[in-house]
Amino acid sequence: MSTAAQTDATEKKKKGSGVMAVMQRVGRSLMLPVAVMPAAALLVRLGNTDMLGRESFPTVVTKIAGYMSAGGGAIINNIALLFCVGIAIGFAKKADGSTGLAAVAGYLVFQKVLATTAIWRSSKRKGGCTACAAARPPSRAPGSRTARTG
Repeated sequence: MSTAAQTDATEKKKKGSGVMAVMQRVGRSLMLPVAVMPAAALLVRLGNTDMLGRESFPTVVTKIAGYMSAGGGAIINNIALLFCVGIAIGFAKKADGSTGLAAVAGYLVFQKVLATTAIWRSSKRKGGCTACAAARPPSRAPGSRTARTG
């Protein structure tokens, strides 16, 4: 085998190995949130009123069912946060606590910014809200020209 053929074969191998490495990182990142989902679903299901939460059962059992349902609901309601942390830790070169903390902080900031945008858009359609009106600068005299910013 010539050196040109060997070089060509190693280049093809390198291209495929890079894609495979990225796919392995994606798979490792998604394992944590996906592994938690069945446990959360079981907790919610067992805590429902047609399973362990029936009124005919003793009070102790129904209270435990309520705790189970609340615990599973907490995981399901915050699954986006779990995916955020899982992906951040999976893709980090140095997977320590700072990676998870940065992921949580980024998620919370992103969530609040989107919520603010949604409130602003809905109030714009309805003609304004009191919070938006308080944030606006005082209006000028009627008929005065102002620059449009929105």
